[in-house]
Amino acid sequence: MSSKNKDDMNIDKKIKEALMAEDEELFAEFGGEHNMMEKVIDSFQGKSRGFTIMAFAGMWFMTGISALTAYMFFQTESLHELIAYGGGFFFSLSALGMMKLWYWMELNKNAVTREIKRVELQLARLSARIPK
Repeated sequence: MSSKNKDDMNIDKKIKEALMAEDEELFAEFGGEHNMMEKVIDSFQGKSRGFTIMAFAGMWFMTGISALTAYMFFQTESLHELIAYGGGFFFSLSALGMMKLWYWMELNKNAVTREIKRVELQLARLSARIPK
């Protein structure tokens, strides 16, 4: 194990030792890594709830459009329609990919914000214990 990892572990150990029992209960409530289902549920709460719902509806819509255009692509014989359905399929998959990418970035943003809040709480608790 490198010395940097040992230093990080020592810092974590010192922080945990400095916390009182009530602080540990608070961190137990807010701390820890959330599983994927909890992250998804959390994304439907807060300020961007409406936009997340719209994005999910858009993802389902684009999934349906891509399935329909793929089906129609193989059912038609006209070159003009092949190009149109192929373009529609490409557009719907591109839009679906962009929506999913946005959603994953939103999940990541929520996780980073949660960690920053935990660090702020730890710093506030530790700074209150430092004698002045």
